[in-house]
Amino acid sequence: MYVIPVVFHVLHNGGAENISVAQIHDAVDILNRDYRLLNSDANNVQATFQGMPADIEIEFVLATKAPNGQCFSGITRTQNALTNDGSSGSSTGKRHCKWQ
Repeated sequence: MYVIPVVFHVLHNGGAENISVAQIHDAVDILNRDYRLLNSDANNVQATFQGMPADIEIEFVLATKAPNGQCFSGITRTQNALTNDGSSGSSTGKRHCKWQ
């Protein structure tokens, strides 16, 4: 099994979009169920894709080490008004994310 560390960059403006740690853990759990083919609807595959789904034996975990080697929670939080501006599909928020 392969373990893949991931980082969640939460862009928020102090409102409900500043999701909780529990919501982030839930998202990681959902990813792991889907990629391990353990999700409850794994058998509901469109005919075109029948026989293709498989347990690909990877697990996502929140990163525990920042690029500078310091301990890290795997979550960054950046307050910025651009959090609500996702309609264009651009990555304008990307430049506001930073490691903590």
